[in-house]
Amino acid sequence: MKKLAIAALAALTFALPAFAERQYKIDDAIYLVSKDITAKIPAGTKVVVIDIKSSTESAGEYVAEEITLNLLNANKFIVVDRASLETIRKELDFQMSGDVSDDSAQRLGAMLGAETLITGSFDQLQDKYRLSVKAVKVETAELQYLNTLTVQDNADTQALFGKTPAAASRAKTTSSVGSAIMGFFDFTGRFICMTVNPIFGIGSYMQGDTQGGGTVAFWEVAGICTTVVGTIRQDNEQSGGELITAIGGMMVGGAVVYSWIRPWTYNRAPKVAEALDHVNIAYTADNALSVGFTLAY
Repeated sequence: MKKLAIAALAALTFALPAFAERQYKIDDAIYLVSKDITAKIPAGTKVVVIDIKSSTESAGEYVAEEITLNLLNANKFIVVDRASLETIRKELDFQMSGDVSDDSAQRLGAMLGAETLITGSFDQLQDKYRLSVKAVKVETAELQYLNTLTVQDNADTQALFGKTPAAASRAKTTSSVGSAIMGFFDFTGRFICMTVNPIFGIGSYMQGDTQGGGTVAFWEVAGICTTVVGTIRQDNEQSGGELITAIGGMMVGGAVVYSWIRPWTYNRAPKVAEALDHVNIAYTADNALSVGFTLAY
């Protein structure tokens, strides 16, 4: 008798999950409903998915659009374009009540030339959601399909109902922090390039900016040569020496200013940016400048 009781208790324990209500992800629930409708409605039927009743427009519209897409992909029905629904609804001054047996729903289906109307509801029920879908024959109001599924309360359903889940909030915060860190490293890399760029455009070349580096180098070389020529003319007491020297100095100065600005305006290639963003500049204990490169391992 004792063994029989234990066996019965074990059987009950394993049987309990079978009676538990199954909860689906919203996309899985929509797919299952669409599959059932495809199996039950005769091929070649002209169907239209009317708005799914819900507390938020986005939730109802999402379910209706996904069912429409699934039925269209089944290649079994003539699916009425939902874009024409709004125009006819305005003409009829039709407001969905969720009851397709309503005369207005019958008139809507008739005007669309549909043979079967598909409608339903999608609402929250405590800590879960309930999706109910039915298909009704327009001419006879015959119920061709009816099913109700329980939908999980997860990030997808919460988003459809205009809620912000904690996980999404954390992800948003993490993304903001990550952007700030990337912004810091981008600043560091550009600062390094700006610092060394007056040396014949080396910083621009480091960024992969050959045009910027070439411009800096050209005008610096040209300015230095001009300054040398002006200095020589001054030493030889030739005319125009001071003016040529001044022009050369202005050319070098302009090139230096340009070399400081260019690294901040150039759109660096992703690989170059990634490499430069691992370069670190710091002062050692004896106040000496230290440049290093960080490797992840």
